[in-house]
Amino acid sequence: MERVRRSTVKILTLLSATVLLAACSGGNKQLSRTDVQLAAGDLRTFAASAQMLVEQCSAGRATETFCRQQSELLSSKVEDAIQQLNGQAGPAESEREKLAQSAAELREIVLRVEQLASNSTDAVEAKQLASTAKGVEDSLRK
Repeated sequence: MERVRRSTVKILTLLSATVLLAACSGGNKQLSRTDVQLAAGDLRTFAASAQMLVEQCSAGRATETFCRQQSELLSSKVEDAIQQLNGQAGPAESEREKLAQSAAELREIVLRVEQLASNSTDAVEAKQLASTAKGVEDSLRK
């Protein structure tokens, strides 16, 4: 029970931080390199949150209500990230496209959690998406 509580606190903390970031950045059509980098950071956080949520829900360490509510919140944040990535990014266009694809895959994972149909494979995929987003984020820092 304590592990679930700690995991819940971690998920909520990550989501709260990303809500602030998402609220501060708009969905402009012309995206800068920094916009794409920030979106990569958001997506990395969302994917890590999804991984933890999938692990808890598929293992039965969280209630159905918790899984649905958290996945709905996460789904909203992923949709915001998809909207942020809607546009052209000039020199960072290939990174934007990679992130948009990753965000679409993450949306599917979160939808399965929301429908209580996720499994451990989804956790692995979410972890890979977080790694991909981190790679993009790091490459844009150079």
